[in-house]
Amino acid sequence: MKETIHMVMRVLTPVFVGCGQKLLKKEYIYIPNENRVYVPDRDRFFSWLQERNLVDAYTDFILSSDNSLYQWLLSQKASKEEIRGLAAYTAHGGDRTINGKPIRLDDIHSMVKGPGGKPYLPGSSIKGAMRTALLNKMVAGKKPCPFPEDAFHKGVQEMDARVKSGKEPHGRASKSLFRREAGNIEEGQFHKLRLVNQKGKEIPSYNAVCSAMRGLSVSDSLPVEASCLTLCQKLDVGPSGGISSRVPMMRECLKPGTELHAALTLDDCFLREAGMDRQFLVEAIQEFYALQNRQFVAKFHGFEHEAEERGCVLYLGGGCGFPSKTILQSLYGDAALACTAELLTFLFPDGYHETDVAAGGSPHMLKCTKWEDRLVPMGKCEVLFP
Repeated sequence: MKETIHMVMRVLTPVFVGCGQKLLKKEYIYIPNENRVYVPDRDRFFSWLQERNLVDAYTDFILSSDNSLYQWLLSQKASKEEIRGLAAYTAHGGDRTINGKPIRLDDIHSMVKGPGGKPYLPGSSIKGAMRTALLNKMVAGKKPCPFPEDAFHKGVQEMDARVKSGKEPHGRASKSLFRREAGNIEEGQFHKLRLVNQKGKEIPSYNAVCSAMRGLSVSDSLPVEASCLTLCQKLDVGPSGGISSRVPMMRECLKPGTELHAALTLDDCFLREAGMDRQFLVEAIQEFYALQNRQFVAKFHGFEHEAEERGCVLYLGGGCGFPSKTILQSLYGDAALACTAELLTFLFPDGYHETDVAAGGSPHMLKCTKWEDRLVPMGKCEVLFP
């Protein structure tokens, strides 16, 4: 039986799903004495240029070395009221200092958008986060372990040896092992369909058509207005709760409080083969959210209360960090810290992850941003089935 469910995604902390593009410094307006950024509505902006006969002058500005759109607009006698009226949305520019020293505002990483510049959540991003949650629930405490701990350590050591001997580039070595092992784990948990081809020959289980995840599909959300966007700075928070790293990088994010609507389709014909249904999905999301908070987020000073957080919530999109993308905690339990630190030490040799075990947490940075003068983890999105 196939069931289509209306699903609401309610943004709890800023959510970023990038489109791979950036707003360059000549494409947005930053007013320093307000510390506000105004992102122009493109249609409105170019209509204004045509009305003022400024298209050629704007082209010259784009090709010039001058990098302040705000100063250029003032030089063209635009009033602040006109400038504000050109904006699709505006947002506070964030904390513009590090240790009391000002930092520049650089390129802005753009949120994925549909026609008319309206942001939305891609169904692929939502399903990917659900997939990780489901896999965590399936492997938690499973005996035998789908990827035994000794095999994990051996795999990382072999990758390291291949890189150091020059046999394989660093990036390719890490991908080759974990793509293979991730594929093996997913095959064991999801690839439960026994299918035959047109010739009556059984299709090998590694083929994606054998995956019970065929029974779960998520539509792109309906778009929301550009006014639902805000700008958020990338902030790394250390174990003490202080900001350890602040870079001049901003992201377009969906504001907390934004609600997006999508369709979740469940096909029992496929899902039941892997023991999945609607209730199993809800439980998987709830359990994975609680696991991340308890084993990672709550270990940072000022975020201890997160250990008590419960709900049907996904850490969604870019900037959420490693814990939202991994199943190591569910695979290895108490040994997950050492496994995570070992893996991250290999993946990021200059990241000082060799001290994570002694510090009691890995990764040793919590990916955050500021919202209404409060440090919050990136990407919390509540999943509701009204």
